[in-house]
Amino acid sequence: AAVGDTLHGFFAADPGPEDASRSTMASELIDHEGLAGKLATTTVLAAADRFRAWLDAHAPGQRLPEWPVRQRLPDGRFLSGDIDLLVAMDGEWLLVDHKSFPGTAAKRDERVGGWAAQLGAYKRAVEAATGLPVREVWVHLPIRGEVVRLSGV
Repeated sequence: AAVGDTLHGFFAADPGPEDASRSTMASELIDHEGLAGKLATTTVLAAADRFRAWLDAHAPGQRLPEWPVRQRLPDGRFLSGDIDLLVAMDGEWLLVDHKSFPGTAAKRDERVGGWAAQLGAYKRAVEAATGLPVREVWVHLPIRGEVVRLSGV
């Protein structure tokens, strides 16, 4: 959980590779989560750089990290959460959720499928609130260095 919190926090606030303060920020997050000596600053920076490179190539648009989503569902329940990253792209959205899962490829596929309900609910809430379609839903697995697309959510 501490590794996931560190990565989420850094991805949400990363000022970009040109900013000299980013190494200090990553180090402070690592210390705050009690991971000094267990998680290297360079590991956090490398994961953020890989993800940024993927985003730059795949999803150029306005990036909205930690975007709150709230919706009253038709059955009366209330959906409440925060989308790790929502990207506005030419009248459509791209939705990304960060998961700090380190397991095997077989276990990855099982786990990613298990997150489909949560991300599908977020997708429907964004579409209902904005009237714009969510074109793609992705799970970013920074520890594995992968971004996996969810289909049919």
